Amino acid sequence: PSIGILLGHIRYPGRASPAMRLLGAYENAKTEYVMNHCPPAFHYGYANNMAVRASIFTEVGLFEEWQRAADSELIHRLASRRPELRPAFQRSMRVTHMEFLHARDRARRLRLYTRTNARIETFRELGLGQRLGTLLHLLRLES
Repeated sequence: PSIGILLGHIRYPGRASPAMRLLGAYENAKTEYVMNHCPPAFHYGYANNMAVRASIFTEVGLFEEWQRAADSELIHRLASRRPELRPAFQRSMRVTHMEFLHARDRARRLRLYTRTNARIETFRELGLGQRLGTLLHLLRLES
């Protein structure tokens, strides 16, 4: 399939806590693993580092006007209407999130995303097998 949406590598400031940097490494490994190894039901987006082909907006519509999860909803709408176009992770496409220095703050935001992604009918959270796959992927990246 062709790539319709790119998701980039998320970084945190150098002064971020070690736990925050570890969580960031896990988040990137998770995104790469999910986009490459999981069915579309598990796919998600983050508009803060996401490149979308302009033609996708013409074909499937714009982002929903939601406070949260509109990026993931767009990815799921694309999967249902144009399954030959898939999202992909691009490690060289990077953004640094200056607002997160501590893992507890980022974990709060991630819990919020979990709740808001639940409003997308086709979205599924990762099960234990996929989470273990993510950890194994992270360990391979770090070695």
